[in-house]
Amino acid sequence: QKAAQHLLVGQQRVAAEAWLLTEFLGGKQPPCQPATLMCEFICEARKQAEDRMTDIFLCYAPKETDLCHQVVQSLSRHAKTCWTYDSDIQTGSQSERAIEQGIEGADNFGLFLSPVISESRRHELAYALKYNKRIIPLLVAPTAAEQIPNALRGLQRIDLTETHRAAGFETLLRILRNEHAYYERHKVLLVRALKWIEGNHKPMFLLRGYNLETAKVWLQINQNRPGQPPLPLHQTLITASETAISDQSGTQVYISYSRQDNDFVRQLNTRLQEAGKSTWFDQENQTKNTNADVDFEAEAFKSIASADNLVLVLSPASAASNYCQREIKQAAELGKRIINLLCRETDANTIPNALQSLPWLDFNRSDFDQAFLALVEILERQTDYVRRHTDILVQALHWQQNQRATQHLLVGKQRQAAEQWLKTEFLGGKQPPCQPTALMCEYICQARKNAENLMTDIFICYDEQDKAIRNQVIQSLSRYAKTCWTHVSDIQKGANYERAIEQGIENADNFCYFISPYAVASDYCQRELNHALQYNKRVVPLLIAPTPASAFPEALQGLQYIDLTDNTCQADYDSDIDDILNILKHEQDYYKQHKVLQVLALKWATENRNPAFLLRGHNLENAQIWLRLSNKRQQHPPLELHHQLITASEAAKGQLGTEVFISYSRKDGDFARHLNTVLQEAGKTTWFDQVSISTGVDFEKKIYKGIDGADNFVFVISPDAVQSEYCKREVNYAADNSKRFISVLHRETSPDTMPLALRKIHWIDFKDTTFDKSCRKLIQAIELDREHVHQHTMLQQRAHDWAENNRSADFLLNITACANAESWQTTAQNKLPAPTVLQLDFIENSRQAIKANKWRKALMILTTVSMIAAVILAVVAVVQMNEADVERQKANVERENAKQAEKTAEKQTLLAEQERQKANVCEKAKPEPTKAGRVFQNALKDGGLGPEMIWLPAGKFRMGDIQGGGDDDEKPVHEVSIGRFAMSRYEVTFDEYDRFAEATSRNKPRDRGWGRGKRPVISVFWHDAVDYVKWLSEQTQKPYRLPSEAEWEYAARAGTDTKYYWGNQSGVNFGHFRGSGSEWSVQQTAPVGSFAPNDFGIYDTVGNVWEWVADPWHSSYDNAPSDGSVWKGEGDFRVLRGGSFNDFSFSCRAAYRGRNTSGLRSCDLGFRVAVGVVAWTE
Repeated sequence: QKAAQHLLVGQQRVAAEAWLLTEFLGGKQPPCQPATLMCEFICEARKQAEDRMTDIFLCYAPKETDLCHQVVQSLSRHAKTCWTYDSDIQTGSQSERAIEQGIEGADNFGLFLSPVISESRRHELAYALKYNKRIIPLLVAPTAAEQIPNALRGLQRIDLTETHRAAGFETLLRILRNEHAYYERHKVLLVRALKWIEGNHKPMFLLRGYNLETAKVWLQINQNRPGQPPLPLHQTLITASETAISDQSGTQVYISYSRQDNDFVRQLNTRLQEAGKSTWFDQENQTKNTNADVDFEAEAFKSIASADNLVLVLSPASAASNYCQREIKQAAELGKRIINLLCRETDANTIPNALQSLPWLDFNRSDFDQAFLALVEILERQTDYVRRHTDILVQALHWQQNQRATQHLLVGKQRQAAEQWLKTEFLGGKQPPCQPTALMCEYICQARKNAENLMTDIFICYDEQDKAIRNQVIQSLSRYAKTCWTHVSDIQKGANYERAIEQGIENADNFCYFISPYAVASDYCQRELNHALQYNKRVVPLLIAPTPASAFPEALQGLQYIDLTDNTCQADYDSDIDDILNILKHEQDYYKQHKVLQVLALKWATENRNPAFLLRGHNLENAQIWLRLSNKRQQHPPLELHHQLITASEAAKGQLGTEVFISYSRKDGDFARHLNTVLQEAGKTTWFDQVSISTGVDFEKKIYKGIDGADNFVFVISPDAVQSEYCKREVNYAADNSKRFISVLHRETSPDTMPLALRKIHWIDFKDTTFDKSCRKLIQAIELDREHVHQHTMLQQRAHDWAENNRSADFLLNITACANAESWQTTAQNKLPAPTVLQLDFIENSRQAIKANKWRKALMILTTVSMIAAVILAVVAVVQMNEADVERQKANVERENAKQAEKTAEKQTLLAEQERQKANVCEKAKPEPTKAGRVFQNALKDGGLGPEMIWLPAGKFRMGDIQGGGDDDEKPVHEVSIGRFAMSRYEVTFDEYDRFAEATSRNKPRDRGWGRGKRPVISVFWHDAVDYVKWLSEQTQKPYRLPSEAEWEYAARAGTDTKYYWGNQSGVNFGHFRGSGSEWSVQQTAPVGSFAPNDFGIYDTVGNVWEWVADPWHSSYDNAPSDGSVWKGEGDFRVLRGGSFNDFSFSCRAAYRGRNTSGLRSCDLGFRVAVGVVAWTE
């Protein structure tokens, strides 16, 4: 009955097709002829293998059926497959849809032409044209031109009338062979695209690997093809496939098979995809076979790792295949779920050992559909557990391939979920569908160790001779997420060996001593044991080799030990591991708290009892409860050090504020941990989640509370941090509460990806600068305006309490506190962080409440007194009020006179100090005559004059950190030759910039309430400065520009080699910077020209505002140009020079280099302009 299961498959089918196409050349004749049935048999097998797709769809009338059979028979002799109505519409299927699928699945559409073409056949023709099928008109009866459908009138027809039939068959075959590869690819991609659309764009129908590569090439070559071009549908499928490469969900099934079972596997793959399963099938997914650079086995192994299941198609060929055996071995080593499908009878003795114990699904004797349903049912068992196995395995392998670097460890909820997965128990005799590998267990444990500040459950004390049993025990314990400390894996490079071991013991809950003849004789092991006993650690002895009890260390002789020497099978060993786990679980919380508090107490004691290490909040409460419950313990009681820490913390309760909140990604945990330690050692009280949040609390609530109480918000910048949702929420919350932000750059990060609150502030560079130097800058930033920032925090917290309690008057400030708050508000107007709306509202409400209370008291007094002697007291009150007014006015006059006298004295003192500084600091007793050239201003064509410019002489100078002690980016010092050019004497002012803004209809920058006019323009992007010089050039017809970095330093030095143009000491009132003694202090910018110029006649090169220059940022002067030109480079960072009113003198040196993104606006950023080298005469 021509049943499909009796068709040829795999290599047999391929060989039969090759036999049928054998050519006998040179006049030779075949010894025998293939029968019609044989041709049909081979073509039907090919059709079955190719998912019922064909070379040609034959569209004919019922009366033309006999001729159709002749066409099919003729083509089958050449292994060409045809779709016909009577052989390809399956019983029970919907005929109209079957016909459409037949057209979709055919390379060509052959239409039998006769005088009468039915509507159904015309509909089929239209459907073929819709999908750009190659149409082949087959003339089967004389037909007038007007009877031929319009779409066919320009096409060449093949004459299959009786007299021309033989030649017509030859012509048809030749056409089918012509461009066969193009039309076949057109068809295959069309069918795939339609499946993808019908499947609601499910990713399993997208192209991958080799299929995607060839499809892209096919589309590129043929997109402008004149006849039957690719469809938009093809383009959509290929584009979607490319887009999905990076974010496709994991593979559910990897199919391992022998090529001899190719047809069965192709059918299986199609059915799995239709069932919604994503598959890895080498014919679709593997990289192009001709690529010599591809390691196919490595690619296959990588795909096995990322697949949830491995399905082995079992047959004699696959059982004997080395490739299949290696794939099975790899899957077993990775702990994968392996499912066997028996597709052909196989000798059990040839089946690989790894599969002997596994059951298989019988696709050989069973109905395919029935066996397939059983396969799907297995695939859908415990899918979450299996998927998690794959995710963790892939991440663990990535960690291993990247030298086990910390940044590749799991963090946060991912780590917690992985730990819970590892601890999953299968009860009731159930077996896990897949097994965690040793690498996965190690990966999860290392992530936990990293998250817990490198603390561990167990310190392993052993002799090097016993490392084999050590590794075995550690691996067994890691299966239960227990972390172990060993000197092999936990001593950092460069660390003091003995101290690192002591810290490992201190940082562990338990001390596990491996008893062996080697260990009991080891001085190292004895010292480690003594250190553990010193800190009351729980000691867990393991007898790992026969050892006389008399040789045991004295401290172990009374302890019960776990004996690993009497094991005769795996079950005995597993029982010993269970015993260890039970000991570790017993009073686990006590020993963990003992460790955590002891580590903190040691830091506190080591750092001279620095209050930064004291306990606060819930940590202190938990410690007090722990100590109270544990005081009378006989075994491993709290240490005296525990008592001292907790007592000192109780004494300091309520007196310790938080100076720094550290926000970071857990992937930067090592860096953040080190930063936290150094800050604490510097006396800064920090909020760091690894030591400030206990388990079982509302994490986010505690985070926000920590931000509320912190004076500064330090953000560790890295790509992971700016992408972290946790960090984004922390930044937004800090910004909403107007916290002072201090950013530290840990890893290179695009500014465009940063939260808006971080883009506008300078960061401290820890990436390209030594940690110690950058840390000094960080501490300096934390100490800046320390009292203002602390008062901001305290007032914000009180205002929050007031707001959260329905703005009750009970929470308002009293008279003294309100007066202090008003004083703070007055001085805070030009400081950062600025007062918040809530703070201002809180102060105002407190002021009004105090005022109202005073009125109430006054009214009560007045009412009482009026009842006794209203008239007399009123007269007396009036007289006294008048006298008081007179006295008050006198006092005011005297106060004003005293203030004026004081200001005069201060001014005289400053002038005297300036003269003294000039005399003592400057290197010349009298200034030399200025080295500058002529001053000029160019006229603007719209009226008015441009900036005041001055010509500077050509010359050479040494650029960089000449004096030493500067930053690394100021090196190496190098000589630069500068041509003659002109620079603006002053920073560009608001007056000058506002004229440009009005002329170009752009928004004017804010002046922060400091005034405009002759003050330097601020809050301008680098691109704003560039636009200004372009406008100035158009207005003056002169080539204005931003100065290069070298030109700026040349102008600032004015012929000197000192830190500042006047000498090496910062001096008083020479410029406008923090500590300079200027009358504007650090509150705001000064009008340009407020201080003396340098010898080139240039003003304000020291402080006032940072100045943009033309150069992009380079991290050193290596290979810098020597001719003073702009140093070209990549990236969006631009150089800033000169420092500002808000910076210390170090940042205002002539050599100091700042940087920021060109899109930064800030209240301390401005610029000046340049023109020349001489290309015109002024």
